[in-house]
Amino acid sequence: MIRDQRGFTLIEVLVTLVIVGLLIALGAQNFSNLQTNAHASHIIGDFQAVATGVYSKMAIDGVLPNAVGWRQVPPELREYLPPDFEFTYRDARYRWRVWNLRQARQRGYIAGLQVRSANPETIRSLVGVYEGRMALIRANQVTLIVI
Repeated sequence: MIRDQRGFTLIEVLVTLVIVGLLIALGAQNFSNLQTNAHASHIIGDFQAVATGVYSKMAIDGVLPNAVGWRQVPPELREYLPPDFEFTYRDARYRWRVWNLRQARQRGYIAGLQVRSANPETIRSLVGVYEGRMALIRANQVTLIVI
């Protein structure tokens, strides 16, 4: 008796589903990493806009903008930033800080943009992607140094 075989066996279907599932899992993880790196790159772009604004303010007025709270754009820096620039991006928020080193018996100051995120992966990716000076690195916060 000759049978006409059509279709796939159960084993072939299960093996195919396992392979497809593994490929989807790997692709989803890579996509998530790419997305996190893209958010970190956006934050770096925001930092560069702030740094450029600070350098412009210092070149014109000779002083640094005053430190302010989280999500607040220093008023004296507003004119040097792009229109509608906000000190926040997705789950990240920014704060402009200035530390006077005279209290530590040194000369000068350090100024930077603090970045805080509820997602530690965003900070971890930011630390991995950014190539400039950083300080105060924590699980949910990092300071990117301007001066």
